[in-house]
Amino acid sequence: MKNFIVNLLFFYSIFTLHSQSQLEYPIDQADNSFQGQIDVSKLGSDHLNLPGSKGGDHKEPLIKPTEKPNIILVISDQFRRQAMGFVKDGDPVKTPELDKYKREEAVFFSNGIVNRPICGPNRANILTGQYNITNGVYGNKVRLSKESNTLGEITKRNGYRTAYIGKWHLDGAGGPEGYVPKSRRHGFDKWILTRGHSPFKQKVYIDDSQKATTASEWETTWLTKKLIGFIRNNKENHSDKPFCAVLSIGPPHTGGGTGFEDRYQPGKRTRDGKIKYGYGYAAPKIWEDLYPEPKQLTKRPNATDIIVKNTGEKDEVWPVLPGYYGTISSIDHEFFRLTKYLKDNDLFDNTIIVFTADHGEMLGSHGRMTKGVWYEESVGVPMLISYPAKVASRTEKSPMSSVDILPTVLGLADINIPDSIDGFDYSKSLKGEHDVLPEYAFCSFDQGGVGKGDRSWRSIYSDKYTYVLANSSWKNFRDLDHIRKEDKMVLYDKVKDPYEMEPIYKGMGYDDVINDLHKKLVDHLDKMKDPFIEMQWIPSNSEPKYMYKDALNAMIPQKGMPKTKK
Repeated sequence: MKNFIVNLLFFYSIFTLHSQSQLEYPIDQADNSFQGQIDVSKLGSDHLNLPGSKGGDHKEPLIKPTEKPNIILVISDQFRRQAMGFVKDGDPVKTPELDKYKREEAVFFSNGIVNRPICGPNRANILTGQYNITNGVYGNKVRLSKESNTLGEITKRNGYRTAYIGKWHLDGAGGPEGYVPKSRRHGFDKWILTRGHSPFKQKVYIDDSQKATTASEWETTWLTKKLIGFIRNNKENHSDKPFCAVLSIGPPHTGGGTGFEDRYQPGKRTRDGKIKYGYGYAAPKIWEDLYPEPKQLTKRPNATDIIVKNTGEKDEVWPVLPGYYGTISSIDHEFFRLTKYLKDNDLFDNTIIVFTADHGEMLGSHGRMTKGVWYEESVGVPMLISYPAKVASRTEKSPMSSVDILPTVLGLADINIPDSIDGFDYSKSLKGEHDVLPEYAFCSFDQGGVGKGDRSWRSIYSDKYTYVLANSSWKNFRDLDHIRKEDKMVLYDKVKDPYEMEPIYKGMGYDDVINDLHKKLVDHLDKMKDPFIEMQWIPSNSEPKYMYKDALNAMIPQKGMPKTKK
């Protein structure tokens, strides 16, 4: 009893402290990950990480509103699905706000995935609702066609004030991205564009200024405050109009510059074989300190050391975990800042929020870092949607993918869905109406940057299986990737083998499953007019199949007439 009273007084004192703080953070018995570990009063300042620093309760929706809903799309970069505290068998990461959001307010798609696990291409998929074979963004540094019909353009035509705040990565055209003129902003009026990945001293282009300035705080905090400023302006000066805003956060993607001087990415070496410092994973110290003993953190069963190319040395992954996990905890906090503002201003219930990422992060699983492969750690991302006025919280197993986000948001907002969109509209199901949901989602890859060596593959996903087609003769794949020359395919039974460590081939008792998934994948490729089988799977060379001229001159569907909403 004595210990209970002491603990009760401790929790009460913490609650009182934080309720008085300008940046209040939810701390209670259910979400106590940060208790006693963070001085929240310090979170308003810029915390540089200088060298040497170390499926929930079902909730009923509210009464349906008569006005148009607001829309907020939150996209993080390289944020894997496993890195949320509520995910079963996930990472030992602390995300109390996302845990609470999932439990009380959002629909969580437990098999949410991307369609192409690399930055620019999957951002194109999210904003257009189209696969890359349709939108033409085959790799990074490809400019999204001005003919594309995006979230910004569609909502603006429907009376919304629009804003894009953060990483764009769709205007490179073969070179580094910088100032983007109005004609290529795809319907977004308020415009704040980040350049590169230097989150402690992030360069940004604001509105029509062609000169970059430097953000005054940790990127995630600064961008979130800018979004809140846009929402406040809309409420005070344009209350008759709904808003549609994208918050595109660069972290936890690897970064450089100030705060990264002592950081590195496992497996990366300089030309003379030394560890390549100055680029890696970092977060403000206050967040990294949540993970004081990274070597003791639980790691995924499929995680190994990273083998260094050319030397055969092995790099351990645990030193980078505070940077990666700390960044995610900071994103969790800023998401609380955003949702708290919406609630305090009676905007939350009538706002559609999508929380997702452009791709995941391998973080040592299967001996790999970053992304670009078909494993769950690379393609699996957060996929949470809330709209309290019409949608009840729950967990959904149907594999929602990035191309489904745009049609689903439009469906929830009662906006007609253009015929050019490839994705599926989940809005009926989200609102509790009967619908037949997809059993499968599709993922693909060609090159990291268009014109580089081909490492193409195609895959089909369900809640039970992952089936992949790839060509083992390409130097980019290794024994660890389970692609054999005689098969050019691999199957994983994710129910029996959730970490994808036991590859399945023909003759191992799964032939019927393999044949069925192969047909469904090939039918999808044929429907999308994807020449992967003839151009990339059957040939045994690794010459690039797509160059920048192909992407820039891709056949993009015209905007056409919108669908008649059922």
